[in-house]
Amino acid sequence: MKAIVYTKYGTPDVLHLEDVKKPVLVEEKVLVKVHAASINTGDYFWLGGMRATTFCIGLGAFIGRAN
Repeated sequence: MKAIVYTKYGTPDVLHLEDVKKPVLVEEKVLVKVHAASINTGDYFWLGGMRATTFCIGLGAFIGRAN
């Protein structure tokens, strides 16, 4: 499975596409195939290294289908 990942804080240049293991489906959990995802101001500041104690970060938004 492909995923956009980052291993250090920084500008959007630290994001890269790589192959990752597909998550294991366990009881009482849902696996969602994401078709599109958003980035908001909180995500931008978090990627840059600003901690959640400084900036309130909510849940991310995505469009997908339960598998």
